Amino acid sequence: MQREVRWARATSVLWRSVLDDVVLLAPGADQPFVLSGGRALWELLADPFSPQELADRLAGTGGDVPPTIRTQLDPLLADLADRGVISSFQAS
Repeated sequence: MQREVRWARATSVLWRSVLDDVVLLAPGADQPFVLSGGRALWELLADPFSPQELADRLAGTGGDVPPTIRTQLDPLLADLADRGVISSFQAS
C-alpha cells in the first residue's frame, strides 16, 4: 500500500495576507514573493492535506473536482515546495 503525500505550510515561513493574495518570505530568501489569488489555498495549508483533498476543498465540493483545478494545483504545490514555503510528508 502506497502512502499518501500531504502538504502543509513550512513553520518558519513569514507571511501576510493582502486581500486575496499572500506575501511569502521563505527562510534564507532574499525577496518575498506573492501568491496571487492564493489566500484560500494558504489558509487550507495551515493543516496537512493531500493534493486531492486540497482540490476538493478549493472546488467547494466533496466529489467531482473540475480537472483544471487539480492540473493547476500539482505544479503550484511543486513550485511552493521548491521555494521552501510548504513541506510534504507521508501520511500513515
